[in-house]
Amino acid sequence: LYVKGFPQDVTLDQVQEFFAQHTDAVEAIRFRRHPKDRAFKGSVFVEFKSEEEANKFAALSGLKLNGSAISMKTKMAYFEEKNSEKSGKTNSK
Repeated sequence: LYVKGFPQDVTLDQVQEFFAQHTDAVEAIRFRRHPKDRAFKGSVFVEFKSEEEANKFAALSGLKLNGSAISMKTKMAYFEEKNSEKSGKTNSK
């Protein structure tokens, strides 16, 4: 899943603890960073033990970490949205 809404100063331990409160099916968490300065973007890609576990987690709503609302979508939906945005920018020039 693509999960966003994390505070910029969040630590890996805090993100792991956040997921652990809701599921024990997380396999890996990858922080997304800006290419130039490597600053955390406030979003992560999360791998789960199975697609079923990912879907269970994605069905949760109203999640927050340190007061920040957390939202999510499948990784495929994220890439489709980004590709659509790129196509729109290319066509508008």
